[in-house]
Amino acid sequence: SKSLQRQGLDLDAIQTSKDRTAGALERVTRYWKTHLQNILFKAWRNVIKDTVTENRMQQRLKALEDKVPRLERERDEALKTVQALQRSLEEREGVLKAQIESQIVNLIKEREEKKVLKTQVSKLLDKMKAEEQAVLSR
Repeated sequence: SKSLQRQGLDLDAIQTSKDRTAGALERVTRYWKTHLQNILFKAWRNVIKDTVTENRMQQRLKALEDKVPRLERERDEALKTVQALQRSLEEREGVLKAQIESQIVNLIKEREEKKVLKTQVSKLLDKMKAEEQAVLSR
């Protein structure tokens, strides 16, 4: 009976050990299952984020590519406007130079005419003084 009792205790110990091992195995399995699910979720989330980011980047790139022709047109128009303004300024500069040169020529002519008039007036005054003295001396 003692032998049976010992065997019963051994069986109980073995069963307890089996139960503990099964519990530990279940906890380890649950831990790794949760851990692996977290890893898989994070990997999936990163793939989704990367896909969303890539899609956003592609949309932005498309938007920029769509703007290129409009910006090129605007640049060309601005360049034409600048060139037209440059031509206009060059023409205006030519006109102003011609006007200034004409005014300078006119001023020089006026100065020469004044000199001629001064000389003529001076000669007339001298002639008048000479005639006055001739009349007075008689």
